[in-house]
Amino acid sequence: KEMTTFTEYVHDDTYSDAVLVVSDQHYPVHRLVVCKHSNYLQRVLRKRKKKRKKDKYDEFDRKVVDITFATEEYNHHFETILRYMYGENVLQGLNGQDCFEECQVLLAVAQQLDMPLLVDLLAEALHVTWKNIVYFLETIPHSSNEYLCNKIVNIAARYFDVLMDNYDLGFLSYDWLILILEHPHLNVKEEYSLYQLIKTYIEHNKLSKSRRNALFGCIRYSNCKYENIAKIIDENLVSDQVLAEAVLHRIKLLKGIHQSENEDDIPLRLCKRRAHSRILEYTGTNFSENGVIYYISTQGGQTEWKNASLTGKIKLTVPSLEKGKIHHLVGPDHENKECWTTDTPSSWISIDLRKYRLIPSHYTLKHGGKSQSDCLRNWVLQGSEDGQEWTNLRRHTKDTSLREGFGTHTWELEGIEEAYRIFRILQTGHNSGNNNFLVLGSIELFGELSEPVKIVQSNF
Repeated sequence: KEMTTFTEYVHDDTYSDAVLVVSDQHYPVHRLVVCKHSNYLQRVLRKRKKKRKKDKYDEFDRKVVDITFATEEYNHHFETILRYMYGENVLQGLNGQDCFEECQVLLAVAQQLDMPLLVDLLAEALHVTWKNIVYFLETIPHSSNEYLCNKIVNIAARYFDVLMDNYDLGFLSYDWLILILEHPHLNVKEEYSLYQLIKTYIEHNKLSKSRRNALFGCIRYSNCKYENIAKIIDENLVSDQVLAEAVLHRIKLLKGIHQSENEDDIPLRLCKRRAHSRILEYTGTNFSENGVIYYISTQGGQTEWKNASLTGKIKLTVPSLEKGKIHHLVGPDHENKECWTTDTPSSWISIDLRKYRLIPSHYTLKHGGKSQSDCLRNWVLQGSEDGQEWTNLRRHTKDTSLREGFGTHTWELEGIEEAYRIFRILQTGHNSGNNNFLVLGSIELFGELSEPVKIVQSNF
């Protein structure tokens, strides 16, 4: 255990056998330690049988290497990277926006130093959301890290309709664009609008014929309106064979001749679009703008927040209410409101997402009282499609996570692959006050949110 970290030797000359220069700072380092983490430092610090004239050494015969970065912010963060090499947890104490900003810089430095393990660690710590996706698409190379790349493509594809409405996507590299367009959960409002986007992109980027065909091959032409197909034919950018294939496919569907259930046997352009879905990931903040309730309340960030229970977008149900108003459960988190059921065994509260379905990954609760009394201790989170048959998603027994007035906590839900419309908090035992009051102030959900596909009816 004592040998797992060497942080005491950072800035310590003891046993050091090399010096790294970063801007105006000189760092005595130990090759064995730093070269274990950085492939780049392995290359520049490796020992040679004969010293080369261009190599520099100090008075202690330590090799001196200048690795100053072009960006001053990277130079400023190098010591954090160095401390990681010597065993320090660079993410300890960071959360929310601070963690995101720190990870951005550290990831860039780690990539330049060719530190694959740290790159993987930071990629997992970076929360890619629908609000910051453009930053990642603009700044992160598509080949930087497989895990991070998959996260970026997954979010970008599911919010591509939003990106199309709000951004000029000409900044996307071809590699990013094709990965997004080929994603099975790509969300677009109309196939013809996707065609227009690709046409504009090609006009402003010099692409090979194979790349142009690959982009046009991501469009579901059989879902286009007749007049739009006519325009596509007139512009002569898509091959006659592809368009004829789309018409024949549409005729098959109209005659009830269904395609193979195995999508691997079908060209991408003939596959049916999947239900529109959004990834609303828990980012370390108990109530955040990346939650399901917030998303529904703002129509995906497109409008000002309105209580989703009062607008009818979701339905809250409680069999009996002792104190407060039920719609406060989905109100703004900064409003500390009390909501109590009556003192009845097996009290419960349910939230119906109506047109939405959710594969939950996390959920957050806020205690609904001013003091620590009557906090939840024994309950189960359940999911249902019809409100009749319920599936237990997580059971809590003597859980003391909520232990102060209006305290909050978030729990992870592991291994859930099914989507649910209705969620219920069912109290299964006494609360902290040895009573049956179910006392909650707010609820938030996270995960993969889907809604029915809105397909523009084709009129071939």
